[in-house]
Amino acid sequence: MHFKCGPLLLAGVTALLVVSGCGRSEAEVQREAMLRVLRNDKDLSAQLRSAASSATSRADTIQLVIKYCDGLDQYDMSECPPDFRLAFRQHIRSWRTALARWNEMPDGFWQGVLMGAVNSLSGEPDGGARRLSTEMREAQRAVDETYKEVERIAAQYGAVL
Repeated sequence: MHFKCGPLLLAGVTALLVVSGCGRSEAEVQREAMLRVLRNDKDLSAQLRSAASSATSRADTIQLVIKYCDGLDQYDMSECPPDFRLAFRQHIRSWRTALARWNEMPDGFWQGVLMGAVNSLSGEPDGGARRLSTEMREAQRAVDETYKEVERIAAQYGAVL
């Protein structure tokens, strides 16, 4: 009777370990974790784009991006490799930097006129338009470049959507 229970018990424990994920390699766990983060980001980005299409003001858009960044911060990346986590955190920071630039932009015609006048008096002949435009382009480029880095690192681990 001892021999009959032994193989069944061993088979049951093995099945339980496989089902519970204990049989997965660290590389597979990391790849799946990165894919989960990338999928969540893709879904959250789609929600942002959809909601942004109906935003009626700069303030509405800023609130949507704040919500997006807060959502990114909620991702569980504990099973992702350190270089991926670092790159993704840099990507979130680049979004927050872009938010800061958007907050500096005038919200409406008259606010733009006033800001331009003040900036002109402060020594910017174009009212700061060139500086603000450059800062916005640099912030957007940082968002794009940091995400490319996230994708590059993920690809090194075989995590490609």
